[in-house]
Amino acid sequence: MTLFGQTDHTHLPRHTEKLSSIEWAARTLNMVIDIVRKPKWQRGFQVHPKRWVVERTLAWLTAHRRLARDYERDPSVSEEMIRWAAINQTLRRLTRGGPTRRQQRRQARTTTL
Repeated sequence: MTLFGQTDHTHLPRHTEKLSSIEWAARTLNMVIDIVRKPKWQRGFQVHPKRWVVERTLAWLTAHRRLARDYERDPSVSEEMIRWAAINQTLRRLTRGGPTRRQQRRQARTTTL
Protein backbone atom coordinates (compact mmCIF):
# COMPACT_ATOMS: atom_id res chain seq x y z
CA MET A 1 0.00 0.00 0.00
CA THR A 2 1.36 3.38 -0.93
CA LEU A 3 1.12 6.62 0.98
CA PHE A 4 -1.70 7.85 -1.24
CA GLY A 5 -3.49 4.51 -1.54
CA GLN A 6 -3.59 2.21 -4.53
CA THR A 7 -3.80 4.20 -7.75
CA ASP A 8 -3.18 3.41 -11.39
CA HIS A 9 -1.91 6.90 -12.14
CA THR A 10 1.16 8.24 -10.43
CA HIS A 11 1.70 11.40 -12.46
CA LEU A 12 -0.14 14.65 -12.72
CA PRO A 13 -2.04 15.18 -15.96
CA ARG A 14 -0.51 17.10 -18.80
CA HIS A 15 -1.72 20.57 -19.73
CA THR A 16 -3.38 19.18 -22.85
CA GLU A 17 -5.83 17.12 -20.82
CA LYS A 18 -7.62 20.27 -19.56
CA LEU A 19 -7.77 18.87 -16.04
CA SER A 20 -6.36 20.86 -13.14
CA SER A 21 -4.23 19.25 -10.46
CA ILE A 22 -6.98 19.86 -7.92
CA GLU A 23 -9.58 18.06 -10.03
CA TRP A 24 -7.12 15.23 -10.66
CA ALA A 25 -6.46 14.82 -6.93
CA ALA A 26 -10.19 14.86 -6.19
CA ARG A 27 -10.99 12.20 -8.79
CA THR A 28 -7.98 9.92 -8.61
CA LEU A 29 -6.83 10.15 -5.01
CA ASN A 30 -10.15 11.01 -3.36
CA MET A 31 -8.52 14.05 -1.80
CA VAL A 32 -9.86 17.50 -1.11
CA ILE A 33 -7.36 20.30 -1.53
CA ASP A 34 -8.10 23.65 0.05
CA ILE A 35 -6.19 26.56 -1.40
CA VAL A 36 -5.61 29.17 1.25
CA ARG A 37 -5.37 32.69 -0.09
CA LYS A 38 -4.76 35.83 1.87
CA PRO A 39 -7.71 38.19 2.31
CA LYS A 40 -7.97 41.07 -0.17
CA TRP A 41 -7.61 43.62 2.64
CA GLN A 42 -4.32 42.13 3.88
CA ARG A 43 -1.11 43.97 3.08
CA GLY A 44 2.30 42.38 3.51
CA PHE A 45 3.11 39.06 5.14
CA GLN A 46 1.03 37.48 7.89
CA VAL A 47 1.23 33.89 9.05
CA HIS A 48 -1.78 31.78 8.10
CA PRO A 49 -3.50 29.80 10.84
CA LYS A 50 -2.28 26.19 11.10
CA ARG A 51 0.73 26.90 8.88
CA TRP A 52 3.00 26.08 11.78
CA VAL A 53 1.55 22.56 11.93
CA VAL A 54 2.77 21.80 8.43
CA GLU A 55 6.16 23.43 8.98
CA ARG A 56 6.67 21.63 12.30
CA THR A 57 5.75 18.26 10.80
CA LEU A 58 8.12 18.71 7.86
CA ALA A 59 10.89 19.74 10.27
CA TRP A 60 10.33 16.60 12.36
CA LEU A 61 10.42 14.39 9.29
CA THR A 62 13.58 15.94 7.88
CA ALA A 63 15.31 15.41 11.22
CA HIS A 64 15.57 11.74 10.23
CA ARG A 65 18.81 11.17 8.36
CA ARG A 66 17.39 9.14 5.48
CA LEU A 67 14.79 11.79 4.75
CA ALA A 68 17.22 14.70 4.72
CA ARG A 69 18.26 13.76 1.17
CA ASP A 70 16.54 11.74 -1.51
CA TYR A 71 18.74 8.65 -1.54
CA GLU A 72 16.08 6.20 -2.69
CA ARG A 73 15.49 5.33 -6.33
CA ASP A 74 12.08 3.79 -5.78
CA PRO A 75 9.40 6.27 -4.61
CA SER A 76 7.64 3.56 -2.61
CA VAL A 77 10.76 3.21 -0.44
CA SER A 78 10.70 6.95 0.22
CA GLU A 79 7.02 6.72 1.16
CA GLU A 80 7.76 3.93 3.62
CA MET A 81 10.64 5.90 5.12
CA ILE A 82 8.26 8.81 5.69
CA ARG A 83 5.78 6.42 7.30
CA TRP A 84 8.47 4.96 9.60
CA ALA A 85 9.64 8.45 10.59
CA ALA A 86 6.06 9.41 11.48
CA ILE A 87 5.60 6.20 13.48
CA ASN A 88 8.88 6.85 15.30
CA GLN A 89 7.80 10.39 16.17
CA THR A 90 4.42 9.18 17.43
CA LEU A 91 6.02 6.49 19.60
CA ARG A 92 8.40 9.02 21.11
CA ARG A 93 5.48 11.23 22.05
CA LEU A 94 3.52 8.34 23.55
CA THR A 95 6.37 6.95 25.63
CA ARG A 96 7.79 10.13 27.15
CA GLY A 97 5.15 10.21 29.90
CA GLY A 98 7.16 10.54 33.09
CA PRO A 99 10.72 11.31 33.98
CA THR A 100 13.26 8.65 33.20
CA ARG A 101 14.39 6.51 36.09
CA ARG A 102 17.87 5.29 36.67
CA GLN A 103 18.51 2.00 38.29
CA GLN A 104 19.97 2.33 41.74
CA ARG A 105 23.49 1.09 42.16
CA ARG A 106 23.90 -1.68 44.64
CA GLN A 107 25.81 -0.77 47.72
CA ALA A 108 29.01 -2.72 48.14
CA ARG A 109 28.61 -5.10 51.02
CA THR A 110 31.07 -4.68 53.77
CA THR A 111 32.16 -7.85 55.39
CA THR A 112 33.26 -7.91 58.98
CA LEU A 113 35.69 -10.49 60.22
